[in-house]
Amino acid sequence: MQALCQPYRTMTPAPSAATWPDLLRSAASVLGIDLTPDDTGYLALVVDAQCTVQLQCTDDGRHATLFAVIGQPTSEAVARLAPRLLAANLFWQDTGGATLGHDPVSGRLLLARALAIEPFLARGSAQAAHECVAELQAFADQALGWQARLSDWLDGAQEESSDPSATPASTLTFMHRA
Repeated sequence: MQALCQPYRTMTPAPSAATWPDLLRSAASVLGIDLTPDDTGYLALVVDAQCTVQLQCTDDGRHATLFAVIGQPTSEAVARLAPRLLAANLFWQDTGGATLGHDPVSGRLLLARALAIEPFLARGSAQAAHECVAELQAFADQALGWQARLSDWLDGAQEESSDPSATPASTLTFMHRA
């Protein structure tokens, strides 16, 4: 009997001359700030003097994790807010593709998102730079929005609209490297 398909072989993409630091250098030229990661691929930026967006490249250089602390409520408040946070995570419907999580060790609530780097690296540097800045902008907007929403919830304000357009937009005026 003849095989209907060839055995599965792992395809390794051709190595790109561009790297995570190259992508950040291109994005830095758009923003006019320094986006040089450290030796481990880590970078932290303060956005609008309110939120620190942290970026960490994976060891294989194919993904970056974007994450931001959105608050540090008490364990009682986390238990009370858990249904709202879980509902927001459902199919990423209210997080802009990110995920909300609770770090039980530090007590912090975080917003995190994985970002595939390779698609950016496959494009020309100008296009990649603008797309990278747009991704950073969108994540920063979500983090700022979730900080505000969490603050309202903790202050006892009514539940906000789940309309993503209700999320306040940052100006992506990164204050400095953290």
